[in-house]
Amino acid sequence: MPSNAPKRIAVIGSGISGLSAAWLLSRDFAQFKVSLLEKGDYFGGHTHTVDIPSLTDPNETVGVDTGFIVCNPVTCGGEFEWNGTDLNTLFAQRSNFFSINMWKMVSAVLRFNDQADKIAQDADDLEFDRNGNAKKDAKAHPYASMTLGGFFEKFGYTKFFYQNYIVPMTAAIWSTPANMTFDRFPLLTLVRFMRNHVLLTVNERPRWMTVDGGSRKYVEKILSGLSDARLNVDIRSVVRSKDQTVTLTYSNGTIETFDHVIFATHSDQALSLLGDNATPDERHILGSVKFLNNRAVLHRDKNLMPKRRLAWASWNYLTQISNETDSQTMCLTYWMDNLQPHISVPKFGHVFVTMNPLYEPSPETVLGEWEYTHPLYSSETIAAQDAINKIQNVNSVSFAGAWLNYGFHEDGLTSGLLAATSLGAKCPFHILLNGGYPTKRVPMNPPQWAQEVGVQQYQPAKPIYLNTDEGKKKVAEIIKKGNVGKKGNSFWVVGVSMLVLALTVVGMLGELWNFLIQSGNQVKINNTVTDVTQSNIVNNCVQVPALTPPISAELNVTRLDSPEFADAAVSRLSEAIKFPTVSYDNMTNVPPQLDIEFDPIHEPFVRLREFFASAFPAIHMTLKRNIINKYSLLYTWEGSDKAASPMILMAHLDVVPVISGTENQWKYPPFSGFVDIEHGLLWGRGAADTKITVLAILEAVESILIATNGTYVPKSDIYLAFGHDEEISGFQGAKKIAQYLQEDLGLKGKIGLIVDEGSSFTQINDVRMAVIGTGEKGYADIDITVETKGGHSSVPPKHTGIGYASLTINALESNPYPTFLSDDSPILYSTRCYVEHSKNPDPFIKWAVANLDIARDLLAEKLASEDDFTAALLTTTQAVDLISGGLKVNALPEKVTVVTNHRIAVDSSLTKTQDHIKNTLLLVAIEYSLDLTIQKFTASETVAFEYNAPHAVGKISVAPYRGKVLEPAPISPSNGADSKGWNILEGTIHHLYDNDEGRIVVSPTLMAANTDTKHFWGLGTSILRFSPANGKNIHTANENIEIGQYLNAIKFYHELNSMLVLIMKYSRNIPAGSPRYLKSTAVLVSEVVKLVVCVFFYINETPRPTRFNISAIINDLFGKDSDSWKMLVPAIIFLLTAGVTLAQLQTDYSTGNENSEKTAAQNFVGLSAVAIACILSGIAGYADNILKGFATSVSIILSASASVFLFGFEITFAFIVGAGVVLWATHLYGLEDSAPQQQLYGKVGGI
Repeated sequence: MPSNAPKRIAVIGSGISGLSAAWLLSRDFAQFKVSLLEKGDYFGGHTHTVDIPSLTDPNETVGVDTGFIVCNPVTCGGEFEWNGTDLNTLFAQRSNFFSINMWKMVSAVLRFNDQADKIAQDADDLEFDRNGNAKKDAKAHPYASMTLGGFFEKFGYTKFFYQNYIVPMTAAIWSTPANMTFDRFPLLTLVRFMRNHVLLTVNERPRWMTVDGGSRKYVEKILSGLSDARLNVDIRSVVRSKDQTVTLTYSNGTIETFDHVIFATHSDQALSLLGDNATPDERHILGSVKFLNNRAVLHRDKNLMPKRRLAWASWNYLTQISNETDSQTMCLTYWMDNLQPHISVPKFGHVFVTMNPLYEPSPETVLGEWEYTHPLYSSETIAAQDAINKIQNVNSVSFAGAWLNYGFHEDGLTSGLLAATSLGAKCPFHILLNGGYPTKRVPMNPPQWAQEVGVQQYQPAKPIYLNTDEGKKKVAEIIKKGNVGKKGNSFWVVGVSMLVLALTVVGMLGELWNFLIQSGNQVKINNTVTDVTQSNIVNNCVQVPALTPPISAELNVTRLDSPEFADAAVSRLSEAIKFPTVSYDNMTNVPPQLDIEFDPIHEPFVRLREFFASAFPAIHMTLKRNIINKYSLLYTWEGSDKAASPMILMAHLDVVPVISGTENQWKYPPFSGFVDIEHGLLWGRGAADTKITVLAILEAVESILIATNGTYVPKSDIYLAFGHDEEISGFQGAKKIAQYLQEDLGLKGKIGLIVDEGSSFTQINDVRMAVIGTGEKGYADIDITVETKGGHSSVPPKHTGIGYASLTINALESNPYPTFLSDDSPILYSTRCYVEHSKNPDPFIKWAVANLDIARDLLAEKLASEDDFTAALLTTTQAVDLISGGLKVNALPEKVTVVTNHRIAVDSSLTKTQDHIKNTLLLVAIEYSLDLTIQKFTASETVAFEYNAPHAVGKISVAPYRGKVLEPAPISPSNGADSKGWNILEGTIHHLYDNDEGRIVVSPTLMAANTDTKHFWGLGTSILRFSPANGKNIHTANENIEIGQYLNAIKFYHELNSMLVLIMKYSRNIPAGSPRYLKSTAVLVSEVVKLVVCVFFYINETPRPTRFNISAIINDLFGKDSDSWKMLVPAIIFLLTAGVTLAQLQTDYSTGNENSEKTAAQNFVGLSAVAIACILSGIAGYADNILKGFATSVSIILSASASVFLFGFEITFAFIVGAGVVLWATHLYGLEDSAPQQQLYGKVGGI
């Protein structure tokens, strides 16, 4: 056998133990080739479902279980009838109320429960520590070797109690003859079993579940995943060889060799097959367990039920007591139509299964009979169970079966799973031993060959109640709430029982008890009533306060409510939809050297860009626009504080194509942008995905700029990123934008918040929710190619290439990925939010959320059953999307290709997906002699796995399809210190959508599909996906959006932008945090005042005829006096200042340099500008005059007033002092000098 070939494992026996072992081993096709061998003519062992005909239609049948039947043990017998369901049925035989023996039995039951629970706990405390580990110095319990008979005799329990409570309980549960139970049954085994299964209580007994449709449903499910399951296999011997292989000889003389054999049979059957090959230990241990045959009859005869209908229960114990020998025999009748509700009584009548009937049912009611074997529990059986590990996995064999523990179906399941894990199989869920209670029976050690490849002994999971006293108390309250008689003495117990019995006299307590147990905040879990009150719920879904923009009034958000704005905004969206910016799959294949600037396919993107420039002038005058890779757009709205984390608002410009031939399905032409005023809808491709988002963002920013005359900007930089190919994965658009932001602007890891399209609003029962996508599933498009030999179809092989491809598809679809709910799952968080904020949450979900330690898998199954979308979010999905093969009829296909799409769960990975596909397809390759090659999903052209089949007839090749693979997205934080971005987004949602009906609940969720954010992972950790509008018919005909939702989306982006503390732009030379006196405002007003004053004086002093003569003006300024040229000096100063300012504004602050280097460079530029300005001002001082001084003074006053009253800014103390000094200096400059001037020069020319 090749070294990489899987181990061949034979599982003998197809009961629950064999089925579970074969199921778990067969999941790992790479390691194990499993053969399930059954001697009988049906699979399942005690799991035996038979079909019975209808009473009205012989062609209609229903499945009924006859072997494995799990239900509530309720006792009854002979002429003495009672039912423990409630106190009304307890006295179904009304004379029981006057029976002193009945009263004594009730008292004895309560006393036994109290005493047995204490014995079980004391025994555990002596043998195990608080973590459930066996103590090395453990002391044996005083009752360790005591039987039931000895215990009852020691403590004076009556025979009536024994015969009518203990015997029915033990005999019914273990199918043990009544006359064998009293003497031989070990006491500790019984009390521990009853404690573990919550039988030591009268008011909260377990209500176990049955399998809907019959237990064969799960048998069929397991068998569907096994490639080699055989019936009627008669094995004569099992012989182990020195080379560690095992040879099976069949009754027909054939032999078969395996690497390991699992005996999933009764111990006596395994010993018989081993024969002389059995070791002394095997003979002793396997031979110590005895088995009894029990006859099961399926019938409709009511005579094998209690006479009084009120006493009917799921399990009905009937006895015959001999007055002469004082012995008794028993039978047990299962009320099947009560246990299995799918059996309709009107159609099929009452259906019963009776074990060992006391008398034969009427022949006309009999539907069939079978014989089942059950272990006899005794001290020898317990000793054999304790010693079993001596013979497990020795000489290539192991043993599994329910007989290794309490004999229940669950014990068989656990035994089979542990046998498989000991060989190296990986179980997808935790396996609990002994129901989670302490036990010395540890899992078996792996065989030598398994240890050599690193397989270790399975470490069973320990439930929370074994780890902490608090956890133990918690689970005890859930499972055994309201337990009676736990701590009291016998006198108190008798008193309580007498009081309860007295109340039944008035015939009310039974109904009252039923009412109490079924009402309130309770839920039935595994048929056990469990309290799930709100006190169990932890407040995890904390909602942040609503955030109101600090200067909301100044931004005039109410303007967005005007009809004029609505008409204009809708008109612009309609116009944008008219540009058919379609992305086709083959657009990414354009050769890079080809200049596609004028490609007609991309021409609509150019025209849309030009439309934006004309429709949003304020944006294009204020924000910087970069055209990325010819068609994508990146707008930069620079903020005031370069230390603040920037924000990115995303959307995409492209839309999906309109499928040819479907145009007539549209109510309005797909690119018409039709506005349906009557119904409030806007129609067209992109109306919902996502031109609505692009236009809403642009409308919001444009509105802010218009409201503030273009002077407001956010505190932090805001980038508007619009890719042009999101519908075909965004590799030419969003990816290039992300590269520009990271590499050119140095923003890797520095973005504080990224918002893209995503989830929206939803209603879960009474909870109004806004769900934000904090993560995305990964994906892998996988090409599976099957290559086989061609030829003429007249001589076909067993399977053609298409046949082999079909087998691979069947294997994949028959082996789905598991469902899982991790602690950090956004779906779990969202579920918590629903439970915490609903007035009437689903009881099961409420209980499961509060008790995740024991209900995680149940909750995942429940959520997955709600709808297909939720189910898809909780697992990795797989879909066969493409298949091709064959060239013509009569020619065998040589190459068949299947392409599958896998959406990878957030707690999985590409590697785990690759392993799952490998394990699934390897079985196909081995079974049908096909080579298998798998390329590594995370690195193309690298072979991850290769299997070479002996005498291969073909080949399966697995590789990523066109390289399209992606790991699941990192989960963005939605609480804690790293969730500032989340808080801004959530606060904005509360600000807009909280109303009189209450707060909207904001919670995270998952995205099943991928957005352009997959290219932005390196820019920041807070990547949130939320759409403030829900469009209809995305990606199909008649796409549309409600106009009201579009206008609300504009408000959303308006307020989200405003939330970043918008302030007026000021000179870059003023450091952050400076007083908000704005030099730009002062300069503007100053220049206006200067111009007005100068014009006024010029007009006043110039004669009317030449006042507006251009030639005269030029002559006055530059022709008459050369001093006018001196005015060029301050003009040059102004131009220099403007140039320095412009240079600073265009400085790239995100080139990757350190902040300290940026600050130093800025300070140097500012200092140089000030020094040059001062020098030039000194040189040009002589050019100043009174007029200019006056104008400057007035401009200072007016600019200050404008800053305060028009824009709401503050005047600081330094500004007041400075302004006063300037005004005083100007006044002094204009005063005439009264002192005589000293003549510096003498007269010239004798004048």
